[in-house]
Amino acid sequence: YAAGDLPKLMQPLAINILGVSLQLSFLTCYWYYATEKDDLVSCRRAFFGGAFIVVVAFAVCESMHSFEPFGDFAMVMNIIMYYSPLAAFATVVREKSVARMPLAPLVLTLVCSLLWLTYGYMIRDVPIMTPNACGVLLGIAQLSVYAYFSIYYGTKRPDDVEANATAEANEQQRLINSA
Repeated sequence: YAAGDLPKLMQPLAINILGVSLQLSFLTCYWYYATEKDDLVSCRRAFFGGAFIVVVAFAVCESMHSFEPFGDFAMVMNIIMYYSPLAAFATVVREKSVARMPLAPLVLTLVCSLLWLTYGYMIRDVPIMTPNACGVLLGIAQLSVYAYFSIYYGTKRPDDVEANATAEANEQQRLINSA
């Protein structure tokens, strides 16, 4: 188990610090350039909600004199993060388009999960392997959904999807009015 071996922990720690820094920079840029009120509200909630969770987690771990629950919480959050692109699944099915489900993040998440799973296996660290095994399985599921809809329905731009939805709504309204 890597927790007792500081050199084994330094690499994941450094990589995760870099990851958090990149995520915070993305959130900051998104917040700065967001024009819609809903986007600004969502961004604030994500930022302050995340900060609140980290502070509470540290307080709980300090009171228990152990940071193991913090690692368990991080594992659960990783699994949720790997699952989150499937939230676009309903939109993909409804629009019969993968336009709102970008391929690059799906592929990169799968590759990242595979690399971390391999690393966890090599150092025999179950807390690293567990969320990344879920990430591999969910990544395969997400890419399968993407492949299915790309093959059978093609890829449509979001503009095309919205234009088709508007045209269908107008046609339905015309039929209702003519009846």
